[in-house]
Amino acid sequence: MHFLKENVYRAICIIIFILLWELVAYLYDSPFFPTPVEVFKSLLSLLKYGKNYNQILITMFRVLIAMPIAMLIGGIIGILPQYFKPAKYFVESVIFPLFQSIPPISWILLFSIWLGLSPINPIIAASITALPYVIIPISQGIKELDKNLIELGLSFTKKKVKILKKIVIPLLYPYFFTALRSSFGFMWRIMVVVELFLAVNGIGYMAVIAREAYNVSRVLAWSICVSIIMTFFEYVVFNYIEKKTVKKEKE
Repeated sequence: MHFLKENVYRAICIIIFILLWELVAYLYDSPFFPTPVEVFKSLLSLLKYGKNYNQILITMFRVLIAMPIAMLIGGIIGILPQYFKPAKYFVESVIFPLFQSIPPISWILLFSIWLGLSPINPIIAASITALPYVIIPISQGIKELDKNLIELGLSFTKKKVKILKKIVIPLLYPYFFTALRSSFGFMWRIMVVVELFLAVNGIGYMAVIAREAYNVSRVLAWSICVSIIMTFFEYVVFNYIEKKTVKKEKE
């Protein structure tokens, strides 16, 4: 009952938003501020052609390649200070300030200069800009590790690699999942921005073409496509993984 009630409230909020949008579009009366109906028609028109699905798949492919790269690099940077003390100071004094203070758009512009329109440029740029979303949760997990379990493991073996594999990484699973979930949403958003500057295909590039044609409805339609994909992964894929993980832990 509670779940149904929450969904009713959400539906009411969405309807109110659409009605307000319709009202503002009517009062503004400009081709550059389309109504919800016009955007919906543009979305249907977009989804009618197979070539547009190719653009969506290109962006999805880039995200699915960039994501493991960001997780791997971010995971190493997050875990390394546990085993190499100088790395702790390097991460805290260089890596964190560097990635937290420099805006993602700056990285994108730099990679546009360094690599131009290289096919791998969007993947590299998105991976780099997503690193803070991976490093921070894993670093937090390292700080909250149960030191007693690690000491107990060291009493059985002095091999740090084995301790890492059998104790540290399993204890960090929840933090890896948090990093994956938060960075995945960011990755989709930033990949579209990267494609605005560094690609000749993909959702971001198609949004640029629509902008150059002053087709605001089509720009919003492409944005809605991204929103639908992100919502699917957040509420279906990640929720499913989370439920499976919780169920496994209880067993």
